[in-house]
Amino acid sequence: MTQYIRYRNGSSSSFGMVDGAAVRELEGDLLGGHSATGVTRRLADLELLNPCQPTKVLAVGRNYKSHLGNRTYPQHPEIFYKPLTALQDPGGSIVIPRDATDVQYEGELVLVIGKRVKDASPEEAGKLVSLFQDANRP
Repeated sequence: MTQYIRYRNGSSSSFGMVDGAAVRELEGDLLGGHSATGVTRRLADLELLNPCQPTKVLAVGRNYKSHLGNRTYPQHPEIFYKPLTALQDPGGSIVIPRDATDVQYEGELVLVIGKRVKDASPEEAGKLVSLFQDANRP
């Protein structure tokens, strides 16, 4: 399986493809056409960054039964925006506000849509996801 990363080296950030203990730098659109630059770096020397730079982050609210308490599960879960600062770099610190009283952890599932799409049918949406998967197989 190919592993892609985004990393910081000095003051610049790049995308790369992990190859054992090394990273091969990539140029271009990670979700579209990209190619290796010929530059290879040691993975241990790089600061890993969150894997993409989205223009927005949407989340679904009230979709965990354990978080609902006595409230009923919504017929249509709520969609809301999160700030881009909600994205965390791998290994980064998670800062919990000192006055927080109800902190819960949860797993997150992320879907990155790399193409403009609107009002897609389930079949069209499935093809977009599989298109990305197929394009990134070795």
